[in-house]
Amino acid sequence: VLASIAAESAQVAVFLTVDSSIVTAPDRKNLENFAESFGTEPVTSEFDWIAHENLANNPPERCYNCKSELASLWRKEAESRGLDVVIEGTNASDLDKHRPGIKALKEFGIQSPLAEAGITKREIREYAAAHNLPAADSPSSTCLATRFPSGTQITQERLERVEAAEEIMRNLFDIECVRARYHGDLVRIEVGHDEKEKLFDSTELDELHRKLKNRGFDYITIDAYGYQSGSMK
Repeated sequence: VLASIAAESAQVAVFLTVDSSIVTAPDRKNLENFAESFGTEPVTSEFDWIAHENLANNPPERCYNCKSELASLWRKEAESRGLDVVIEGTNASDLDKHRPGIKALKEFGIQSPLAEAGITKREIREYAAAHNLPAADSPSSTCLATRFPSGTQITQERLERVEAAEEIMRNLFDIECVRARYHGDLVRIEVGHDEKEKLFDSTELDELHRKLKNRGFDYITIDAYGYQSGSMK
């Protein structure tokens, strides 16, 4: 939504993104849809997330550290193009949650106009639907680092395991909102509250168990509550 408004109103608009090992497959697909919708390819910076110990060690301040690294990349990219205003898509609904990354954005002078205007996630979806934007029905998404408890080392192999688990869930059960929470040998699956009823086919559950065992998990559990943001605190 923010990109569409910028494209229509700004004299010069450059769309900046970052690709790294914590970006999910659905988010990459959304980026492709973005390019098709606006007829332009975003400027994508490659970021070696695992190489940064202050991120891969997964300390309590990981989100702040990560956003600081990304904000620095965005600011440098903008300055290299002679642009002095950088905006991003945090909305008013995000302010009700623990989002330490917002502090990092402010430190780098990056503005969040949707949040500043008090525009909520629901209003953004309504606007997107009214303007036929691809974000209208996209499920909530977070980076793969949020699948790990604070203090648990994040490695490339572990990222690949949780992403594979989520892809298996989407394919087996036609699930849109899914999180594979990493607990060592155990993986805890959360799905959207309105999708829990899809999980009662015993044949598909057996197939899920087999496939996730093949991905290195000894114990596979389904969280009865379903998806909840921030459940890995």
